[in-house]
Amino acid sequence: MPTIHPTRAALQATMVRLLDTYPPDDVTADMLLAESGISRGSLYHHFRDFKDVTDHAQVERFTRHVDESVTAFTMMITASRSREEFLAALNNLTDHTQGPDRAANRANRVWLLGQATNRSTFHELLGAEQQRLTTALTDLIREAQSKGWVRGDLDAGALAVFIQAYTLGSVINDITPSPINPEGWTHLIKVISVVLCEPAPDAPR
Repeated sequence: MPTIHPTRAALQATMVRLLDTYPPDDVTADMLLAESGISRGSLYHHFRDFKDVTDHAQVERFTRHVDESVTAFTMMITASRSREEFLAALNNLTDHTQGPDRAANRANRVWLLGQATNRSTFHELLGAEQQRLTTALTDLIREAQSKGWVRGDLDAGALAVFIQAYTLGSVINDITPSPINPEGWTHLIKVISVVLCEPAPDAPR
């Protein structure tokens, strides 16, 4: 990992804290400089502009989620000793990721992905982290397949994307005035998980 200059690191860490506290549109360069105690000249020495430091801070916030997700799946694989234990752990993770207390996290991820659509520089920064998450999940799913806990006839990469898709999908329900019962949503995911964790139709049981 390349070494990050302490001033750059301090500016980025301060911006992360500000973005954790305030809506992005409310955070200004003056707020960043006042909070960090770093001069305007240093800001523009280490970053192209204010948008640049904002982008890097947003990617760091996204990275935080990536690391949490990879850690959770890794623990799920290493702690399980059977298909049944793996499925139970997967169901527990579903309850956690789909809970109402995670709504802000889901909305922020969707917003960041949307921001990357039409901005090539941010797309490149965020895309690298998204690829890291998908690759890590793909590798973990392959490990679960090798243990016979996930159907081996399914593409591991497709499953990695599918898991992320249904995690973010409940954003649709989060913003509606008359949302569906969240228990119905998590139950549906768990039913699908049972199918995914069954042996392939032609595999020995």
